[in-house]
Amino acid sequence: MDTTELLASFELNVEGENLITFLPQKAFTGTRFCILTNPSADVAVTFAITTSETWTAGGRDKLLGQKKYNDVSFSN
Repeated sequence: MDTTELLASFELNVEGENLITFLPQKAFTGTRFCILTNPSADVAVTFAITTSETWTAGGRDKLLGQKKYNDVSFSN
């Protein structure tokens, strides 16, 4: 890959808060930790990616409050 940054924007939102401090970059470098306001409630999780090319991705899922350990899954 040359010096052109591939990722133009990247958002990962939990409870409406973006967990990524983003600067245009070639690779994803991580996210901030998040403590849920109400761990027993379901929470929406969304993501959106745009690139310097024509490719984009986005999706949504839900963390289920009744589960102590839960994950989200996105596919494009």
